[in-house]
Amino acid sequence: MGTRIASLASESGFETILAGRPSPKLATAAKRLHLNWRASSLESPDGLDSLLEGVQIVINTAGPFVRTAAELIRACLRNGCHYLDLSNEPGTFLGAWSLDADAQHAGIVLVPGAGFGTAVTQALAVRVLEGIHGPDTLTIVRTSATGAKSLGTAMTTREILAQPGAGITDGQWRLQSNKIVSFDLPAGRRTGVPVGLGDAFATARATGIPHVRTYATTTMNPMLARLALPIVRQIIRTGMPGRLLAPRAGSYAGQSGPDDIQVWIQAANPQGDTATGYIHGDSGGELATRIAMLAALQLRGPTTPGVITAGELVGSEAVLDLPGLRVTNL
Repeated sequence: MGTRIASLASESGFETILAGRPSPKLATAAKRLHLNWRASSLESPDGLDSLLEGVQIVINTAGPFVRTAAELIRACLRNGCHYLDLSNEPGTFLGAWSLDADAQHAGIVLVPGAGFGTAVTQALAVRVLEGIHGPDTLTIVRTSATGAKSLGTAMTTREILAQPGAGITDGQWRLQSNKIVSFDLPAGRRTGVPVGLGDAFATARATGIPHVRTYATTTMNPMLARLALPIVRQIIRTGMPGRLLAPRAGSYAGQSGPDDIQVWIQAANPQGDTATGYIHGDSGGELATRIAMLAALQLRGPTTPGVITAGELVGSEAVLDLPGLRVTNL
């Protein structure tokens, strides 16, 4: 993801620097892309300051983001750099919004979640909300293909799965019930596992909806998922050795590629009315790079300092118009 975004940035006219922890792989990748490179450990504030000297925009692609975002954001605040990342971890969103006043004072913009997940989910939510009067609840269900993931993506997934389900209740981020539920999705009935995602936080911030819950689907039946989920979370939290026994993400027969993602959203109002939409992305990774670049291009021009969601920065219509996305009103 990092090298793909760096390549797109260079093609878009940015003077691009590939950056990361000290590693021979960094220099090799930079040479292959014909880019300059810089290196620093996250534990060295002086090193990060040198890395960011003269830099206008930082795009953080190094997950898990709960381990990288805080130090990089602090470095961006010190050096006056705009900050983007591809996170979908609620901790990075909560941390960024706690620094809104600091970002305004520094004259920079912080944009957590400038990748596929939160931007596309938020854009679909805006579309769905147009079809209902007085909504107060959003239910978001994500289905990801079972293809191979990068180490960073796999570690990020583990970080999210290790935590109890959480979402927005009465406008506040709170733990939710861990109840396993089933959903009638376009490809059939699927089991939903409650998870805490940045999707919920970003969508609530952008839309003002007071209740937002997020689920990930699994191919397990509900009974097996209820038995497996506590075990999986315990394994991840304790760092026990062995293969990760996470519930596999559900695939849509005949539609799934190794990197595709589907999002189903239902809005409801107190009267019981609902509106539902569904979006399918052929390549979550490629779409994430495109969204990150759209956000970076917006930050090239005049901006209002502070923290903002990627969907608000780029605009819902611009996100939904990206090639490779198919939107269906249900």
